[in-house]
Amino acid sequence: MGEPTVHVAGSNYGIISTGPDAKNTIVNSYEAPVGYFVTRVGTSRPGRSEGGPWPDTPSSLLLAEHQIEHRIVPFTGREQELAELLTWCTESAPHRAARLVHGPGGQGKTRLALHLAAQLDDAWSSWRVTDRAGRAGDGAAAPPRPEPGHGTLVIVDYTERWSHSRIKEIISDLTARFPGRLRLLLVARAAAGWWDPTRHTLRDCGFAVDQRALPALVGGREGGRRDAFLAARDGFARELSVTDPEAVPVPGDLDDERYNLMLTVHMAALVAVDAHRRGQRPPADPAQLSAYLLDRERAFWEEAHAEGSGRVVANADEMAQIAYVATLVGRLSYEEAGAVLARVGVESALPVGSLLKAHSLVYPSGTDDGYLEPVYPDRLGEDFVALSMPGHTSAHAPDPWTSGCLRRLLTQAPEEPVPSWMRHACAVLFETASRWPHVGAEHLSGLLRSSPQLATAAGGAALAQLPALPGIDEETLLEVAVSIGVGRDSDLDLGVAALMLATESEQLAAAGSTADRAWIEGHVSYRLGCAGLWQAAIRPATEAVALYRELVAGSSGDDRHLYQLRLAQSLDRLGIDLELRGRHADALPHTREAIGILRRLIEVGGDPDGRAGHQLGYSLANQAGRRALPPAERLSLGEEAVAVCRRWEEEHPGRTTELAGSLENLADALDDLGRPEEAVERSREAVGLRRAQWLGTPQAFGEYFADSVAGLGRLLWRTGNRAEAEQVLQEAAALFRGLAKANPGMYAARWSQSVFRLAFIDQLAGRAGDAEALYRESFRAVQACAGTAVGWAATDLVSLPGRLRPAFDALPGPLDDVITALRQRAEDCDAAAEADPDREAGPIRLGHALRGLAALAEELRAGEAERRQDT
Repeated sequence: MGEPTVHVAGSNYGIISTGPDAKNTIVNSYEAPVGYFVTRVGTSRPGRSEGGPWPDTPSSLLLAEHQIEHRIVPFTGREQELAELLTWCTESAPHRAARLVHGPGGQGKTRLALHLAAQLDDAWSSWRVTDRAGRAGDGAAAPPRPEPGHGTLVIVDYTERWSHSRIKEIISDLTARFPGRLRLLLVARAAAGWWDPTRHTLRDCGFAVDQRALPALVGGREGGRRDAFLAARDGFARELSVTDPEAVPVPGDLDDERYNLMLTVHMAALVAVDAHRRGQRPPADPAQLSAYLLDRERAFWEEAHAEGSGRVVANADEMAQIAYVATLVGRLSYEEAGAVLARVGVESALPVGSLLKAHSLVYPSGTDDGYLEPVYPDRLGEDFVALSMPGHTSAHAPDPWTSGCLRRLLTQAPEEPVPSWMRHACAVLFETASRWPHVGAEHLSGLLRSSPQLATAAGGAALAQLPALPGIDEETLLEVAVSIGVGRDSDLDLGVAALMLATESEQLAAAGSTADRAWIEGHVSYRLGCAGLWQAAIRPATEAVALYRELVAGSSGDDRHLYQLRLAQSLDRLGIDLELRGRHADALPHTREAIGILRRLIEVGGDPDGRAGHQLGYSLANQAGRRALPPAERLSLGEEAVAVCRRWEEEHPGRTTELAGSLENLADALDDLGRPEEAVERSREAVGLRRAQWLGTPQAFGEYFADSVAGLGRLLWRTGNRAEAEQVLQEAAALFRGLAKANPGMYAARWSQSVFRLAFIDQLAGRAGDAEALYRESFRAVQACAGTAVGWAATDLVSLPGRLRPAFDALPGPLDDVITALRQRAEDCDAAAEADPDREAGPIRLGHALRGLAALAEELRAGEAERRQDT
């Protein structure tokens, strides 16, 4: 009986276990769809027990999984890279390490990763993360916690195709599942557009991070191409029942740079063996290898159909159209696959179900409910897609049906939900266009101009790749760029930021006025800020401010009023970017100036449309939350922010401004001034507003709601309402746990502090075991902020949680050592951040988290010492 596969459901930490021995269950508060699969990497097996010639399509011999599983082709040509990876895996330090191995499709990345897993000894378990269920017999299983001292290797293939939020979920889930020595091997074609934020996320989770570009396969007598060809030739000859492999000659031009990919060498070997057994000459040009193999693929379809008397009811033309669609959308369930074929309209009189079953006989998925298995390997599948589409100069005949198919497949109304396969289809199409210019110029460009939302449907990584695709002209890029509104989507923020940077110059050149240029710079800054690229956002934000100053100086009347409003908005945006980048003193004057402009606009013009008052509420709330200001000034700003927001909402029924944030910052200022009871009152109102926002749009307001609840819990504790405080803080801790699971770099510090408070409550209540467990959870959360620049955090902090409970029991003295250690580590973070000022996260976040814990420990110590003195 097979073991169940783990289906991880996404950011709400549910899993579905299915399989012959598992019940279909889901533990997921939001009923999220299956996000990814974790399957055990299978070990190699002897040759096929059934004997005889290879029963599947010729192209399947090229699959890395088949080559390892059936020992078709020995591992050759990457011995040095394999040795480096083995050393990386088995060295004792660091505790967690992640490595990106990237290179063009066909470079041998997947084969290298799978062979690495096969070479590790019994002290290691190896797993693979995919977006599709594994093939039957993959050894899929729920990952057990490893034995003490054992290590875990996890391979994540096609990493560039995952959304950034999904990558963060995967990293968070894996670190929780595998607390021991963990090696995370990320495999991707390219690093652009997705690697920088992923690298920061990994560092924030305590991984030592590096990357390796897999070099081209070296030619010449000392290179590995000849050995790789001979090994593949002999293996393919055995599978194809060719008894004289030595009669198959080695190509004389293996030194040609077109053979620099391992897949190309293997394709050349397969073509040479197949041509030899058929008494034909293989193509002399390596560029024709794909066309030859695809011709053989078609011949396999024709043999299977046998003019209607074979085992497959679909003819070769029908099979070609199904295979085209399958290569774009990837493996789907029977129901989903049927809907896709009905959508594209395969030219056939056969019912959709018969077409699906016919295709599955030729391309079996190996799963009970898997249909539309693509043409593999990926690079060959992409060549098949390109050669099927009109516009190329190859002798391979295209199918004009594909142009209409592509439109029918990818075009949809804006209100339609995006199908689950859309990201995969767009990613394949983008990859194909990167090597076949006619795909971009004659097909993709037109689709994007008529349906620019396709670029965002492809996901952030594909969106970031778009500006570099051949055949995608500036008109298309601009069409996509201007179609992107101001709404946020965490999965797209990074790709949108890359597109805005790539098109910024073109957008500015096409701008008809200074006002247009100012708006563009402001929008670029906003988009970079949404992606967390605050350092990069400062430049366009500064440009926007300068342009709006120029517009204000040269205008009058209504135009001047509008430009002053936008200047204030730009100044506020610049202040936010500076504040979040850690430049607190630099941020203050910009927001002050914004507030002054808005006040004058309201005083002079009366604010008939309400826009100045709306922005004033936000700017006052932002300034009231700046910790660089003294509490008395923050109190005054907070009171004004609350008054402005209340008045504005009364005057504009049904519309909201930043009243909740204003109340939160006012409560903080009141508490700092020794007025905690008043602070609780403001905080309760803020929590009510945030709860309503969160219930309406949980993805947009989860962070704000969690912050508000945590603030109320802290104030309740300080005012002595300890029973209610415990209840409120438990809710905050649960919210932050969920948020940090998806984005530890952003939320780990707040998760740590909420749990720390609960640990202290348990300690005072005499629940020592619960308290110690929560202290340890608190410090695990802190370690999620630790990057390689401050790698000591993953080890030096380990000893601190065990010292907290006895230190609090013996107040006041012993706690000094823990607080001093926390502050010292925070100073180390400052030094690391100063040494790498362009870095967007890591040391700054960790230092903030450590200072927060030190301050919290002091606060709790002072409060408890006072309570003991009173009693």
